[in-house]
Amino acid sequence: MFCSHCGKELQEAAAFCIHCGTPIEQRQQMEPLGELPTQPQTGDGKGTASMVCGIISWLTCGGFFVLPTIGLVLALTARRSGTATAGICLNATALFLVVIVGPMIALLLPAVQASREAARRVMCMNNVKQIVLAFQIYHDKHDAFPPLYTVDEEGNPLHSWRVLILPYIEQNALYNQIRLDEPWDSAYNQQFHDQMIMVYQCPSNKLAPRGSGLCSFVAIAGEGFVPAENAKQITGNGLKEITDGTSNTIAVIEVREPFCWMDPTADVTLDELENGINSGRVGSFHTGGCNVGFFDGSVRFFANTIDLTVLRALATPAGGESVSR
Repeated sequence: MFCSHCGKELQEAAAFCIHCGTPIEQRQQMEPLGELPTQPQTGDGKGTASMVCGIISWLTCGGFFVLPTIGLVLALTARRSGTATAGICLNATALFLVVIVGPMIALLLPAVQASREAARRVMCMNNVKQIVLAFQIYHDKHDAFPPLYTVDEEGNPLHSWRVLILPYIEQNALYNQIRLDEPWDSAYNQQFHDQMIMVYQCPSNKLAPRGSGLCSFVAIAGEGFVPAENAKQITGNGLKEITDGTSNTIAVIEVREPFCWMDPTADVTLDELENGINSGRVGSFHTGGCNVGFFDGSVRFFANTIDLTVLRALATPAGGESVSR
């Protein structure tokens, strides 16, 4: 007879194999006499395929649900091996991300975006607040608010009110570099067009990249602000011209399409304002309305649905209208 373990010939009455030491009776009960031991079974390829599916699922953030599902089925039906176990782990966690974590993120994302917009809206209100407070400081020094823009000897626009209030928004160094006797777009003054002035930007404005020289805030031309009458004039309306009251007269309002902060012709007219909030040039990228600054230093949020009659009344400094808000 032969040893069922090593396959070598044995004596008939041998109790164990003299070659490998295996007890003859124990091995013979396990395997037929003379049969060589079989080699350990290897995987059938499903485990490897499952692990590949799992890796791809992770790289594609879930594999669109189908891929990790296929990989998990392959791993569960594969012969037991380390590869199959790894496939189960990879695909199960990928499915967890798709089925549980993905929907949770999708549900939380609108709330996160809403909170970010709320923060940007507050930042925008703070910028408007700094501008209208600068108007008040300017008035205290010159006994009048700045003009809409200064003019040269021929009456052509030189510089916007946004240039004139620079010293009162902590931009005195920039103000001293600008040549006020030259037009805003002269060869020399053009170097300041891209100057970053954060106070003049709305952080929600998608058309005005942060750090650019674009501005989102305008005055209402010919109403609360009037152009200078001569080349030496640096003042406009005073409190005595705002007979409707500073708390009832708009000083600054947002526009959706930004412009160069130095442009003296970029402010809106009363006719443009009458199109309403977010129905024309006036408006913002805030949800439901825009920020508005008043001559008394207050800032309010105007909804898109504001009555146009009320909006017009608040835009004029001496219209004598009765405003109910």
